[in-house]
This record gives sequence, C-alpha cells and structure tokens, in this order.
Amino acid sequence: MSKKVLFNLEISQPERGGVKRHGGGRYAEIVFKRIVERGLPVSVIYDSSKWFNPDMKALCDRPGVKAIDIAGKTLREIVDAEKPDLLYQALSRADFDNLKGVKRCVTLHGLRWLETPLDSYFWKYRQPNIEKIKFLLRKYAPKFMNRHESWRFTNFADDPDISFIAVSEHTRNSFRAFFPQFDKLEIPVFFSPSTSSDTPATTRRRDDKYFLMVSGTRWEKNNLRAIQAFDRLFSHGQLAGFKAIVTGVASADNLKYKIKNPDRFELLGYVDDDELEQLYHDAYCFVYPTLNEGFGYPPLEAMRYGIPVVASPVTSVSEVLGDAAMYFNPFSIEEIMGRLLAVAETDKHEAMSEASLARYAKITAKQKSDLDKFIDYLYE
Repeated sequence: MSKKVLFNLEISQPERGGVKRHGGGRYAEIVFKRIVERGLPVSVIYDSSKWFNPDMKALCDRPGVKAIDIAGKTLREIVDAEKPDLLYQALSRADFDNLKGVKRCVTLHGLRWLETPLDSYFWKYRQPNIEKIKFLLRKYAPKFMNRHESWRFTNFADDPDISFIAVSEHTRNSFRAFFPQFDKLEIPVFFSPSTSSDTPATTRRRDDKYFLMVSGTRWEKNNLRAIQAFDRLFSHGQLAGFKAIVTGVASADNLKYKIKNPDRFELLGYVDDDELEQLYHDAYCFVYPTLNEGFGYPPLEAMRYGIPVVASPVTSVSEVLGDAAMYFNPFSIEEIMGRLLAVAETDKHEAMSEASLARYAKITAKQKSDLDKFIDYLYE
C-alpha cells in the first residue's frame, strides 16, 4: 500500500457560522483515525484558522502523517504541490469539482435535498429566512432547484478521475435513480463507521421512565408529529408514569405548537456527547420519526444499550435496523401513538430490547469490517 493519499480533513471543521460538529465531519474523523491506527502513510489537510478537534490535531503529530495547513491557500495549490495519487474527501464541495486531472474519491452520504418530501409541517417549526426561501423554491420552482442542487454531480459524469463510495445500499441506488448517467459506474457500498462513544455509559443516572428523541427542531427529523402523539396520549391518561425527552430544542418556543402537557416533556437544547450517551443508556425507548436518512446513526447508538427503537422505515432506516425496530408511518400521528402504546407493554419491550442488542452487535461488526475494507479500497 504505497499509494500517496491526500486526505482533506478540513471537511470535518465547522463552516463559518456553522455548528462545531456535524455528521459528515464525524465520519471523516473516524476514517482518518483508523488510517493512522493502521500506520498507513497519509498527508492530511486542515485549516488552522478554524476550530480543530484536539483529538484529530494530536493524530496529525503521529509518525507517517504529514499535516498541511490550507489557511490562505486553495485546494488546487495544495494538490499541485503535493501531487497525490488520490485526493479523498468525506463530502463534496465546490472546490472539489475544479480539480481536473486529479484522481479524487468522495463519499455519498445521501441526497436529502432531492429525496425529502415537501412536508407541510415545515411551517410548524421556527425557521430562519434562508430555509423558508429554499423550501418555497423547492415547492414552486422544483426544476430550478433540482438543477441548482444537482449540477455538481452532473459535472462529475464527464470526469473520469472521480470515484464514489456510498454509505448504504439505499444511498447508492438513490444516486443511480436520480442520476441515470451514473448507472454503469461502480459505486461500492461501505456502511458508515460506528459513531458510538469510546467510553460507553455503564451506570444509570436517572430513574424516570422516558422516551427519547433527538434533533428536535430539524424539520426533516419530524419530531413534532411524535411530540403531538405523546401529547395526545398524555391527555388521554395513557402512558402513565412516562415522559418524553427531546434534545436539540431549547424551548417550546422553537415549535409552533402549544404543548398541552408541558410537565410530561423535557426539552433540551444542545447536549454534548457524554450527556447524549447517558440519555441513550437510561432511556426506556428511542423514537425516530425521520423523513430522510443516508444512513441513520442515532437509533444504533440507542440499540447499543438494548433500548427498543420505534422509527419510520424510510430511506436507509429499515436497511440499517432490519426487523429489530418497530416501524410506523411518519406522517400518521395516530400510527405513532399506536406504536408508542405497543412498546410500553412489558413483554413487547423485553423482546425489542433483546432484538436491539443483537442488531447492534451485527451492524457494528459490519461497520468495523467495512471501515477497513474502505481504507483498503482507498489505498489499493
């Protein structure tokens, strides 16, 4: 494995004004960490003007790693100076497109901007103006928006130096469906690597019985319908002794819905990784009503602790969770209510808990194997 690989880890750093950590960034960090653990030579790009995960910074000082600061430079300048056999990025960005003559590989995580349905519930969440504009353009000028969002991949069709890998069978086949010009292109699938914490929670810190949801104010995660399902059940006197915890929503003001049983809900804003890990560990059930996923990490992170999962079966979710989860129509509040009542039954809960543990073990074993296969693919 003597190939000279240039790894763009700047992709893991926050964009200007963006969140510190994001899914594509975590993915890139895990792949880079495994490359270093295996002792493979790698040149890595980072930006010293941005926040940089200290763990990644420490890895850049390891033998066999050449760290290259992109601050004040362009990706083209670095590529021309380093002359790599392959440039890898975990996400596609505009500067990646303008590197004709350079072998490049990019990971496809999903096509959310093309796949996600135009759900009217979008308007029930407090939205920044830019998101409102995008939504309206998707609704009233879909051809324009589709051309705008897909032009990059259309350009890739004529570039023989671009290769892709996908994080799920769903993502690969969705890409082929939206871009038939790539139908004959080989796109290997390597499951997204596990994001489970290296330091799992081991003891309970909470004695209350709660259902857990995450990313509360991201409309495509569809949590408001689940919140309404819980609220109705609480009003009916059902699910006695239970509450619902939702992360990623600082207060009820983030939602255009008046919760009728506020004492039965715990709305949390951003929680750090350790706190989220503990919330998974202590939960009674994890609820995931998402409308779109390229892979879907959160349910697996809950299954690690034998937590039953009820979820929507859309996009990649059922591929990852298999028959270990209980599914519902994400657009039906009544169906969500029925699944919540079902999992509250003791026998059902126990069986689902065992299924969660088995599914987690199976998928994480595949994730570990696929991570090394992916790295072998980069270096072959």
